[in-house]
Amino acid sequence: MTLIDQDKIAYLANVLLIAYADKKISPRESAALEEIRKGIDAKKSHMTSAQKNVEGGSYILTKVGSFADQVRNLEDILFVALMDSDPDEQKEKLIDEFSKEIGIYKDQLDRLMSDTARRCDQADHSLACPACSTAIPTQSRFCPSCGAALTATESPAVQIGFEIPPQGYAIEFCVAL
Repeated sequence: MTLIDQDKIAYLANVLLIAYADKKISPRESAALEEIRKGIDAKKSHMTSAQKNVEGGSYILTKVGSFADQVRNLEDILFVALMDSDPDEQKEKLIDEFSKEIGIYKDQLDRLMSDTARRCDQADHSLACPACSTAIPTQSRFCPSCGAALTATESPAVQIGFEIPPQGYAIEFCVAL
C-alpha cells in the first residue's frame, strides 16, 4: 500500500472517528491504533494530524486511495471497533455508511466482520504486569510469571470529550502529568 501523506492522515482519521465514537479509547484500542499506524507506514505526525481533524468535530468518513486501500481501511476500522467488544450503535451506523460509500454489501461486510473478529482474537498486544513488569497479553487474567490478578488492574479507558461552542473559538490546552 502506497498512500501519500494526505491519504495516510485521512486513513487514520477514518479509524479514529470510529474509535472516538464512544468517547473513550481503551488500552486495546490504543494498541490497535498504533499497529494500524505502523501498518500503513504513517509517522506519528500523521496520527497527530488525524486526531486534530477528528477532534475538530466536523470530520466525516472519507474514501482513501484505491478500492483495495478502501477495503483495508474498512478492515482496520472494524479491527478497532471490535477490539473491546461488539460495536455500539453509533459505530455500527458509521461502519454501515462507510461500507455503502465504498461499495461493500451487507454479506461482504458480515464476512469482513467475521475475519476481523478472528484478527482481534489473534492480536498480540501486551501490557506490563503491575506487580512484576513482565509483558503479558491483554487477554490474560493472571500474570504467567508471578500469578498476580490482572482483571482489576487493567488501565482504564481514556475519556475523550470535545465541546465546541456554537460561535467563537474553542481552545484546548494539554496538561502534562
